[in-house]
Amino acid sequence: MSSHADRDCLIDVSVLPKDIFSRINHEFYDVVKFVAGDLAVKILRIQMINSAGKLLNTPDVFAFLRIDSEEIDAIKIESCFKSKNGQFIIKPGIKSGVSYLVKLLQETLKEERELASNENNETHQKYINNDFIDKHPLLKSKIEWYQVNGLNNTNKTNAFLTSFIDNLISNCTRSPNHFRYDESIKKFAICLYVLDGKQVYEFIRLNLYESIPNLTTVCELINKSDAALSEAEFQFESLQQFHSRFAFCSEDTTEIIRKV
Repeated sequence: MSSHADRDCLIDVSVLPKDIFSRINHEFYDVVKFVAGDLAVKILRIQMINSAGKLLNTPDVFAFLRIDSEEIDAIKIESCFKSKNGQFIIKPGIKSGVSYLVKLLQETLKEERELASNENNETHQKYINNDFIDKHPLLKSKIEWYQVNGLNNTNKTNAFLTSFIDNLISNCTRSPNHFRYDESIKKFAICLYVLDGKQVYEFIRLNLYESIPNLTTVCELINKSDAALSEAEFQFESLQQFHSRFAFCSEDTTEIIRKV
């Protein structure tokens, strides 16, 4: 495998929300914190870079650290090493975190432009006739289901099912490196993994390919959330928040999981 392919495998745009380019201020900074950490948020906030568009249009996010100003001294101390000659050197982890975020945004923007371009070049495919629908039972069933769903006003009841189906079909048109998942799908994936363990999770993922994130992504979501648990660490105070009277456990084995 080439080095270019290796780099592509490391860029998982599914960690970004679909509306990343419309988020500003706190909503944008929440994503920055999730991907690059707290210090990255401080570095962007002090420069008033409060959206993905502004970040991509900033040639050098760290250029301001070369300014001699008391306002940024605190950030310099947190985010840089100071050499004996007084030079400030950005800590590698912070630099790589911001760089990774920028690459994710660039890849997402590239993907959106490609999709828009394909739609413009294939506008004739937007007009679907009955013959085309009859030749594709899945499409016909989905249209009928949406019609019934709308007539019976069951949108809220079937909200997750609708999101699951849309997400699955959308990913069918993408390459594995570009799979995207709604927030509801991510939460479902975490619950499935916690309640049923790796065996069941991988069995479902392999047989419903593109429907839920891979295990690496799920583990990252768990580790970066407030719900992460550690072995032999009890959090009894959290039970009051959920009023749960049940205890759950899951196994972690290394057996080979096969497709059906």
